[in-house]
Formats: sequence, structure tokens, C-alpha cells
Amino acid sequence: ITEYLQEALLHLNSIKNTVLQHGIAYMMWHTFLVKKVSSAAYLMEKVGKAPKDRLCRRDIGLSETALPKFMDIVCDLISKIYQVNVPFFSANAVL
Repeated sequence: ITEYLQEALLHLNSIKNTVLQHGIAYMMWHTFLVKKVSSAAYLMEKVGKAPKDRLCRRDIGLSETALPKFMDIVCDLISKIYQVNVPFFSANAVL
């Protein structure tokens, strides 16, 4: 799954329209990633450390070795969502 997400980020970076890029990144986050990240955070909080392979596969659906790479990709996607300058989300916009 991490290889597919990495490829999706590469394709996302090739989109020149920042509004479209922001929308697709948000859809990726909301549709595919938020539940896995939430499950991973809950599991790490419950265990108190990085979970073992059996727990990772059972609760998150990723192996112990794939989890750090998955989280790196998620961090890249979240930073992409926050980096994009979407004009109508500007704090200076007058309503």
C-alpha cells in the first residue's frame, strides 16, 4: 500500500492547479487515510510504544515495517494540504 501512496503523491505533485491539488489531497486524506492514521494513533497510545507486527496487521492492516513509511507518506500529504495556497480560504478574505 505504501508504494501506491508514494506514486499517488508523485502524481499529485505533477498537478499545476493548486486548488485542484488541494482538493485531491484532501479527498485522499479523508477517503483513504484518516481511519488508518486514527487506528495507528489509538494503538500506539494504548500500547505506549511502537506496536508489534501482529497488532499492526490486526488493527491497522499494515506490517510493523510498513507503518513508519506509511506515516512518512501521511506527513507529506498533510504538509501538501497545508502548503497549498487556496485563494478562497485566505484569512484576509472579506465576507
